Amino acid sequence: MNEANFVDYWLKEKPKTPIAPFLYLFKAHRLRAACEAAILNNQKNLLPSLSIKYKMALKKARQSKNPLILCIADDLDMQKYVYIEGQGRP
Repeated sequence: MNEANFVDYWLKEKPKTPIAPFLYLFKAHRLRAACEAAILNNQKNLLPSLSIKYKMALKKARQSKNPLILCIADDLDMQKYVYIEGQGRP
């Protein structure tokens, strides 16, 4: 979560950064990992807010016109897991 939160800090300090689409992908990935960790650690009460944040970060990444960013966003969203095998999707 610290890494996902750092993206918000970075974008607040540098809102016009050209790497914003990548940062949103990075944030989405870390939020997916946090969802999986929450499931594993029986903290399912965190899932609704983490899931919303994940979807928002992915939506922001998908606003990019770069086809590679769009491809990675789609691929990330299609994965069964990104961090902890068998922990599912948000």
